[in-house]
Amino acid sequence: MQEAARTTHSVLGLALRRLMKWLWHVVTGKPEILRIASAAAAAERATSNDVRNSAASRDTLDLELAFVRALRRSRQLSDAAEMLGLQALPAGVATGASRGRDEIAQWLELVNDNNPSTRHAHLEAVLRVIVERKRIAARDTNVHDQLRSLLQRALHVGEAVQAALLLRAIPFSKENPDHELLLKQLWRQLTDGAPQPEGRSSREWSRIGFQGANPATDFRGGGELALRQLVFFANEFTLESRRYLQEPHNELARYPFACCGIGLSDAIARMASRGALDAVLLRAAPSGRMRELDVVYASAWRTFHEMYIAAAPATVMDFPPLYNRAMSSFERELFEHGTLDKIQLISPRPLDSKHN
Repeated sequence: MQEAARTTHSVLGLALRRLMKWLWHVVTGKPEILRIASAAAAAERATSNDVRNSAASRDTLDLELAFVRALRRSRQLSDAAEMLGLQALPAGVATGASRGRDEIAQWLELVNDNNPSTRHAHLEAVLRVIVERKRIAARDTNVHDQLRSLLQRALHVGEAVQAALLLRAIPFSKENPDHELLLKQLWRQLTDGAPQPEGRSSREWSRIGFQGANPATDFRGGGELALRQLVFFANEFTLESRRYLQEPHNELARYPFACCGIGLSDAIARMASRGALDAVLLRAAPSGRMRELDVVYASAWRTFHEMYIAAAPATVMDFPPLYNRAMSSFERELFEHGTLDKIQLISPRPLDSKHN
């Protein structure tokens, strides 16, 4: 019943958005993208007139979010969205195929801030697509300039999304010294410095929630992204992560900690590619966007764990449905209430933000 209600709500929401889009077009005579650009120009003027006007700044950020989401939804501008990294790249990325990784890496190199000329040329190419498809007159220079600003912000979102997808596509490798070092850190933090298992294959790894004797096999679902985010959670929320390992009191109901974390990383990457984290990424400073994804990861873990404990599961067989329900709820909250104010409400509480 609940799933049917959510589906109905989603369908009605889509129909309402399309109706509003059509009404705006009829009333203003402007396509949605152009209307957002015009409104953003007005909000920018208000912000520049009073830099302390937080409401005006908030309006600008809300319009940037509306712009990014409009690009994601637009069939006419789907290629522009893909050029900005807002559309998922080839399916091979999800399984770690080298073709997908190479394409993402090449795209990230193309738009990198260290290559200003190629980045600028790329953004101008996207602008030309939008101007041509939406028939924006060349004389509308103010609109062109505002679109450039909005495209720059959209590209920042796309970069973070594709960087996360790239990390997810990089498989764990015992030949990679960075991977080995991170795995040692994870073990040390979760076991309070207990001796690490000798050799790569050992049943001791189950102590921190790996299901296989070799952790590499479990990382296939999340790649390097999962390894880094597990270490982030263990380092930044050490007491909390150790507590999760020991809960619930019913040992038959304890879920595999490390494997859960790997699944969460995959879920966060998928949410990012679907646009659920656009508000978070727009709010973050350019240099801090990957950390914001880590914060969302920690928040998602807390959301799931609190729901799991509250459900008082009888055995670990209750884990899959409770996990899926928690992630669906979490993503829905991000989509529906992911405004730049409310998004802060789901940031992790600083229970033990640093523990050595």
